[in-house]
Amino acid sequence: MRIIIVCNPGHIDPEKFGLPTTLIALIVILIVINLPWDKMGFRVKKIGMIELENVVKTQARGNSKELADLQRQIDELKAKLPEKTEDNDSSLDDLVTKFLNQYSQWAFSALRIKKWGALQSGFEGLKNYETQEIRESLRRLLSKNIVVTRISKKGNTIYKIK
Repeated sequence: MRIIIVCNPGHIDPEKFGLPTTLIALIVILIVINLPWDKMGFRVKKIGMIELENVVKTQARGNSKELADLQRQIDELKAKLPEKTEDNDSSLDDLVTKFLNQYSQWAFSALRIKKWGALQSGFEGLKNYETQEIRESLRRLLSKNIVVTRISKKGNTIYKIK
């Protein structure tokens, strides 16, 4: 359903409006703006020439790809360091991959993997890692094309096995 409001400024003469009319107009505008349109079945997708939903999804995809590229560069720099943390990183990557394969019907955020995943049988080791480490692992897996990203209803980046 599409609602279009057309307003011709030539028909509006501010001199004809008094204080009560102006206040009523402002109250009506505030009510219309603050109505929970999504709960009533309406979704505001387009304002003027901007399609909001597509803009958010495109930005989120772009951010995920940029983060994956940055994570790949970080891993390359870590590999050049004398002390290697690859064993820790690869074991976490393996654990996260195993977890995502086990629950492949769902997509997860790093926080959900840490909180819920660590409670699942066989994945108790996830509680030993910080959320940031799991997030880095997911970005490594994304840069290796093992996982794909999606955007949750709340706007968070979630990961699913490919």
